[in-house]
Amino acid sequence: MMAKKQDPAITNHVSGQSNKPISAPPHTLPVNKVVEELQTNADEGLTPAEAAKRLEEYGGNEFGEEQGVQPFRIIMGQLANAMTLVCFFSSCHLHCTSSLPPFPRLAHLYNLWSTSC
Repeated sequence: MMAKKQDPAITNHVSGQSNKPISAPPHTLPVNKVVEELQTNADEGLTPAEAAKRLEEYGGNEFGEEQGVQPFRIIMGQLANAMTLVCFFSSCHLHCTSSLPPFPRLAHLYNLWSTSC
């Protein structure tokens, strides 16, 4: 199976970081430190010239060509896990064998059990 070809910008991206990595994840830094490291202005944002420069350098804020949410794949992923399959097959086994008579050698145990409940 061939791997999907990824956009180079996505391949080198560090989760939780901007395109240029900063000293620490932004949520751990004071606001003024984040503003300083991202070289922006907290009150006014980027100038149009700086925004155009960064758009040219980093590209648009896009995720790429993805297929989006696929409900069938989500449902199959939830159903096809080990615990769900164990529960499903054990319930099928119970349903199929509950109407069968007990083994003749264990009949006396079955009778004891059924009268005690």
